[in-house]
Amino acid sequence: MIVSPPLGRIAMKDKTLKMLLGIIAINLTIQTANDTGFFTVAYAQSIQKVAICDPIFDSTCARVSSGELAVE
Repeated sequence: MIVSPPLGRIAMKDKTLKMLLGIIAINLTIQTANDTGFFTVAYAQSIQKVAICDPIFDSTCARVSSGELAVE
């Protein structure tokens, strides 16, 4: 006598397999698009410095301290 697994386990394995194959297909599509040059690479030409200051008191500006933006 052959005993088959419960239907819930078959459905779960089928759903997991479809999800895994879908993820692989999406990754292969993205990799192919990157290899063919579909997305262009942007290179910065210069650095733009910005000062965040109080519109009323121009001397009050934010500063960077220990890699964090400090606003007083």
